[in-house]
Amino acid sequence: AYEPDNRFEHESVIFYYMRKLCIAVFIFFLFPSPYLFGSDSESLLLYLKGYTSEKSGEYDKAIGYYNSLLKRDPQSTETRNSLAVAHIKKGDQNRAEEVLQTTVQLDPANRKAMLILGSIYTNKGAGDKAKALYQRCIDLDKEDTEAYMYLAVVYAQEKRYADAISIYDKILAYDDDNLPALYYSGKLHLELKEYEKAKQCFARILLLKPDSESAALDMGMVHELQGDSRQALEVYQSILATDPTNKNATARIAGIFAREKQFDKAINAFEQLSESDRQDISVRFDIGRLYLEQQRFDDAIREFSLILAARPRENRARFFLALAWEEKGD
Repeated sequence: AYEPDNRFEHESVIFYYMRKLCIAVFIFFLFPSPYLFGSDSESLLLYLKGYTSEKSGEYDKAIGYYNSLLKRDPQSTETRNSLAVAHIKKGDQNRAEEVLQTTVQLDPANRKAMLILGSIYTNKGAGDKAKALYQRCIDLDKEDTEAYMYLAVVYAQEKRYADAISIYDKILAYDDDNLPALYYSGKLHLELKEYEKAKQCFARILLLKPDSESAALDMGMVHELQGDSRQALEVYQSILATDPTNKNATARIAGIFAREKQFDKAINAFEQLSESDRQDISVRFDIGRLYLEQQRFDDAIREFSLILAARPRENRARFFLALAWEEKGD
């Protein structure tokens, strides 16, 4: 690779890299790097090469540039963080862990390094190590929402749902409009079968963000689990009012009608799903089984035959087709 050896050529190559990745200009001004100001142009050049290589998916090149930069400034924790991220993107979490451990040793208050290292520990199942790092971030800043969120994830993975909810409550105490905290708190209340508390979370989200499909679907699910099909249908139909082709809401509606033996309505809803995705044969299975339940054997035979025509090796369809013939008496 061509390495310029004078200031003018260095600056020319730097501007080339900045043109090559235009967004870098905005990022550098919004989030200034330590290499932009008060540093020599060769270090800036290495940083830009590493940054552009990482963004274009050339992780080995990025790692090489960041390592070259570290040789120039071994104490740079910012370079180590960038190097660790490149290793993670390459798929080498072990090397990233080593780099970040050194970063935290050099700078025990380096929040970014602790958060990334904590996520690696979480992925490896080392929950206690991850929690210790997240707690250190929180000790430095009692309103570090990101650290709280990561800490709650670890508790949730350990199935300590009440502890995770208490973390979300701490976030909501100083930021009561925090949508992720409300949503995940609601999901955990749902897991604990604390349905009224779950509804409060989802209702708050829908007040703040009326078009939240996830919150609406979960609100409908709570109503279903409480045995209130009417309320659930109202929620799902409100989704369809703004998005008539919404498959999730349509599938929920079809499921309610099927459970309540409103077969024609259920089949109509499943037919709508099938129209939106003809490759999804599971919907045709649902329709065929509803025909079987109504003893409409000829219709069931037609459905399962169509599935077999499209998927000759689909043994489930073969089983239900045989069952339909048997029930018909043939």
